[in-house]
Amino acid sequence: YPLIDALIRYFKYSDTYKLDYIIKDILREYPTDTINTLMNFTSTHDISRAINIFSTYDFNEYGEWAWNPTRNDLEWCKNFKLTKEQYDHGKEIYKTYIYTLTFLPGILSIFYGDEIGIQGIGNLANRKPYPWNNQDIDLLNYFKYIGNIRKEEQFLQQADLNILDINKDYFMFERYTNTDRILTTTSRTNEEIEFQVPKEYKSKKRVYTLNNSKEGYLSPYGGISIKR
Repeated sequence: YPLIDALIRYFKYSDTYKLDYIIKDILREYPTDTINTLMNFTSTHDISRAINIFSTYDFNEYGEWAWNPTRNDLEWCKNFKLTKEQYDHGKEIYKTYIYTLTFLPGILSIFYGDEIGIQGIGNLANRKPYPWNNQDIDLLNYFKYIGNIRKEEQFLQQADLNILDINKDYFMFERYTNTDRILTTTSRTNEEIEFQVPKEYKSKKRVYTLNNSKEGYLSPYGGISIKR
């Protein structure tokens, strides 16, 4: 929970300090096998749906957890529904969050329905039946893309983590083993960003992208991973 909380706070509130602190604390305190099997969830039955968290400011920025609603009102939670504009905005941030989770240590764990945009504020309203006739197919295809990356890059299951930069605009880190190495950079803003790619990644073997980002350039809420 601490890692997911810190990651959500980074993408939602630009909390660079907490993300940096939590990652360093985990790397320092957790055994390697535990780090490699962390449950990096999209949401769980205990919290609000991720799409809701990123879509609105109906959450307490300074609360114990990033997913605690500002209102303790079960009726409000039960009837809450995002507008299309809120959903579309939150979806962009959510995709970047998922892209980042894909390359971090641990197991990407998908709470049913998060892959098709099911909504729910609070730990009761998030347990709706799976909406077979109302799926976000674009989001579903995105999760398939993410799943194929993890299937392709088996070395991520045991690769070490090195944080290169966490700032208000982007998060840059690399995963590495003795034989493979990949650099991931993700944007937390809706602006175009230029960044410096370390020279050792100029000779690239494979590239994965989000929102048409390119080497040295991040599109709004974009991401790029360069394997060498």
